[in-house]
Amino acid sequence: MEWITLLKGTPVPTILILAGIFFLLLAVAGGIAGKINILPGRQSISLAIGVTLLIVGIVIYLVPTPAPTSASAPALTSASAPAPAPTSSSTSTPTPTAGPATGQSEGVAAGVVQPKPAKEHLDLLSAARGWPMVEKDDFSGSETMNWCQGPDTFDQGTSTRRISDGAYRWELKLNSSWAVNCAPVEGESLNDFYVAVDAKLVSGPSDQVQYGLQLRVVGAPGDQYYVLLMTDNQYWEFARWFQKEWKNWGWVPEKGIHPGEYNRLEVVTEGTRFHFYINGESAGYIDDDAIPLGRVGLIAGNSIAGEAVVDFDNFELRKKPE
Repeated sequence: MEWITLLKGTPVPTILILAGIFFLLLAVAGGIAGKINILPGRQSISLAIGVTLLIVGIVIYLVPTPAPTSASAPALTSASAPAPAPTSSSTSTPTPTAGPATGQSEGVAAGVVQPKPAKEHLDLLSAARGWPMVEKDDFSGSETMNWCQGPDTFDQGTSTRRISDGAYRWELKLNSSWAVNCAPVEGESLNDFYVAVDAKLVSGPSDQVQYGLQLRVVGAPGDQYYVLLMTDNQYWEFARWFQKEWKNWGWVPEKGIHPGEYNRLEVVTEGTRFHFYINGESAGYIDDDAIPLGRVGLIAGNSIAGEAVVDFDNFELRKKPE
């Protein structure tokens, strides 16, 4: 039954493309090693089926999945309710509001600037990767930051976070739309910095679970901060939690996100500008001056009641030389 398990985790376009190739081979070869034989008169049918499946699979792969809406993920609650009382270094909070981005051009959310050409932004990324190191954790047992660990229970569900097998695993069981954060309180507050992490969705709905980086976190529980989030249905979003309200810049489609794999999220901040990079490619930038400096952390949540598992690895924080 292993092939059934394998198919469950395989994207539909991939299945259609492979099936199309299979039928094309049957049409050309007339069978497979004597186990499957196609009558000469029916090879044309196999050919037609193969071409149809191949075209449908390619079309589905190339056409972006529907943008997140209030009915399909990420469909997230507003932040009208206050976050529950947090621990000294972690908290949970309503997930950022989401919905179809307004004022989009070519699928880009309003306020998101996609650099064209992107060379100067990639040059910035290359330079930022060489800034002085502040923290670096590969979660192999020699962590330098006081990451949140152990079980945590709150009104909206439970979370268990632990460092094992070279990764920082977050297991969430939520009964409503909610997110869990961790930004160690002893972390340095910075304005201009580079931060990066590898993140992977292990289990949970690809269009509902969001995970990524917390930026410029202020206050022990995170009274205010920014987040860079992504989903496995290939969208990312930048949002701000400030004065008990969310502001988000809409979900942006990004084919460079690899579902079911580790994706490298990188952010370079310069004053009011936030530059975003996904798997080494520039995704765009946003300007906002509400929160001038703060700590960094991680965040993961679900826009519906349910379970999710997210792994983080290879966290890195650098600050711009004075």
